[in-house]
Amino acid sequence: MNKFNIIKLSSVDSTNEYLLSLKESDIFSEGLVVVSDYQTNGKGQYDNKWLSNEGENLLVSVLLEPQININHQFDICKLASLSIVDLLNSISIKSKVKWPNDIIVNNQKISGILINNLIKNNTLVYSVIGFGLNVNQLLFNNFCINPTSIFLETKSRFKIDFILEKLLIHLDRNKILLDHRVQLDQKYVSNLYNRNAISEYQSKGVRFKGTIIGVDDFGLLLIRKEDNIVYKFNTKEIKTIIK
Repeated sequence: MNKFNIIKLSSVDSTNEYLLSLKESDIFSEGLVVVSDYQTNGKGQYDNKWLSNEGENLLVSVLLEPQININHQFDICKLASLSIVDLLNSISIKSKVKWPNDIIVNNQKISGILINNLIKNNTLVYSVIGFGLNVNQLLFNNFCINPTSIFLETKSRFKIDFILEKLLIHLDRNKILLDHRVQLDQKYVSNLYNRNAISEYQSKGVRFKGTIIGVDDFGLLLIRKEDNIVYKFNTKEIKTIIK
């Protein structure tokens, strides 16, 4: 990838939607980046909202051309999540991936990811990866999970452009792992929140204890329950109880 074509906006409804609106243009190719100071309709997974104070956080979407089989599309989720983890690690913040792609620091959410894939003939041709990363924000309202930010963790303010540059560097470095799926999976699983720890979950209204042992090839979460049987869950079937 190496080269990026960065479009900077002061305000937009959604960076993912704006980037997708450029689909028929000549600039719609790998490395296209849309970054905005503010989103009027920022989106998370499953129609959730992503709320962010103006000018305080990183709101960015990046276009990739993975050219991978549709059955491997969860690899894009792994790639995106690990790039945020690597970015944070580079500024001395230890984080984990709360499956499938929320980034957690000290049991608090610091980043979320939204991916839109464009598929043709069972091939993932384009991926639009939207990143929301809390950088300098101090106070949060209406969050579904306790939030934190880079500033709250480091007590230092960072320029958004600096954080963007680091994210793109790590995204570019990790992209090679799409061709090395075993290594990509190993790195992702090793960074999973609550991996190999007995934790509490809820599925279909029932709470239970279990241990995350990884994900399957399609990105389903693998949890070994107390009966020693491994169960598979999709994102709508299970909720982690964070205490």
